Amino acid sequence: MLALLGLALASERLVLDRDVWIRTEPSVQAARVGMLAAGTPFDVEERAEHPGCTSWGRVLPRGWVCLADAVPTDAEIPTLPALVEHAAPRPEDLESYLETGSFEATPEALLPFVYGRVWKRWKGRVWASADAWVAGEPPVGQLPSSRRARFVGATTTPKGVVLLRGDGTVVPEEEVYLFPITRLQGRDLAAHPLEDGRTPAWVVGYAGLEATGPGGEAVAMPYHAAFEVEGEPVGGRWRAFVDGTELEVPADGTVRVWRPAARPESIGEDDLWLDVDTTQQTLALLRGDALLYVTLVSTGLWRTPTPRGLFRLQDERAWADMRSRPGARDPYHVEAVPWVLHFRGGYALHGAYWHWGFGNRASHGCINLAPRDAQWLFERVEPRLPPGWHSVYADDAHPGTWLRVR
Repeated sequence: MLALLGLALASERLVLDRDVWIRTEPSVQAARVGMLAAGTPFDVEERAEHPGCTSWGRVLPRGWVCLADAVPTDAEIPTLPALVEHAAPRPEDLESYLETGSFEATPEALLPFVYGRVWKRWKGRVWASADAWVAGEPPVGQLPSSRRARFVGATTTPKGVVLLRGDGTVVPEEEVYLFPITRLQGRDLAAHPLEDGRTPAWVVGYAGLEATGPGGEAVAMPYHAAFEVEGEPVGGRWRAFVDGTELEVPADGTVRVWRPAARPESIGEDDLWLDVDTTQQTLALLRGDALLYVTLVSTGLWRTPTPRGLFRLQDERAWADMRSRPGARDPYHVEAVPWVLHFRGGYALHGAYWHWGFGNRASHGCINLAPRDAQWLFERVEPRLPPGWHSVYADDAHPGTWLRVR
């Protein structure tokens, strides 16, 4: 066996123009720890020589990468996924957006990319560059109609805004249907604790619902309105509370209520864990028996159910493309799905930018989260993604957070 030569050095910051695996040891045969994405800076604390690569670098907090073709940089190391500020329509804008092709919105940093697709009036023609678009040159292609596409950013030209693809091509924003993005976010119990005996609840009927006010008057509650319930339903009605006002709310399929269940024996009193209830379409983050956070999700449709059981999170990935298997009855190809947490094979919790049906079944088996919820949970569960890393894998020394699906 050839000896490994370790060379200590001061920390240096490098970048690669390709994705590179992070491994447990400086060897191409060593197990993978995670991945660094092309163009993302990283610090090297030590170099080593070993067959299979001209130079290896040790990266914190754990692992080695092959430094072939790495170049110095002074750029900041980001925490991925870094968010892109861009104006996106809201679900309530959909009707007017479809009618006029435009919407009014303030730019927000909600997602790591701009997302859209070819649909109806939006043809998705592609130009070689922003300059080519401004100069009136002909398009060089068209986005695939079957794909939900990502754009790395947007820029304003004299002819309007264009969306940037990773290969340098552009698509005029007017040529792309931008997915309406929900601003739904669950309840952080540390910031907004519950009164004793009350439970979080939401309206999940797309048309909203009609509650009864304290004087018997009708009170309209919109889709995804959050409230609290107390006790159990009486006469088919919940006793509900919104900002201190008591209401009566129908106890039917237009409402979802978080329903606690006994903690599995293998999860300790101080363990952080996730609990997904497929009946109520809710997800809770708990420490032992203490509820920390609760929100709505979308699990698998009846024909593509989410697997039930007790799992460990296997990895964290800043984003990942997802596509159906060849010959699937319901084919799909979704680019750059953000905040991915696999728990069994290809099944994952992840952010969903292409629908806002949270609280209702909607997926091919994964557990869909609204973007703000996906980011919040991603930053708190294990294995924790180190700064600059695109993905990290759990192992015996760094086990993933428990997840129960029931």
